[in-house]
Amino acid sequence: MRRVDRLGRLATRLERDINAMAEAFAVFVQLWFAHTPSIGENEKDAARREAWNQYQKFVEYVATQMAGGHRFIDDLVQDTIADEDELHQAVGNNAD
Repeated sequence: MRRVDRLGRLATRLERDINAMAEAFAVFVQLWFAHTPSIGENEKDAARREAWNQYQKFVEYVATQMAGGHRFIDDLVQDTIADEDELHQAVGNNAD
């Protein structure tokens, strides 16, 4: 039964992490659209090359972050209560 509870908590944390990443991505896309200027036809080739260079830098940065063990989600607040028993114990201690 403990294993099932542990899997349930893991699934809840994974869902929270995915939702946080989805929200961060949505904010990024909104900002990107707000700050990306329109370009003329004669400037598109240069813009594509610059975009590719920026993308390569981004990929290298993400790879470096991941290789170092850093995750964006670690910057967010983490759960501090491990299971239902600990929650009930914490609530019980505050009631006294």
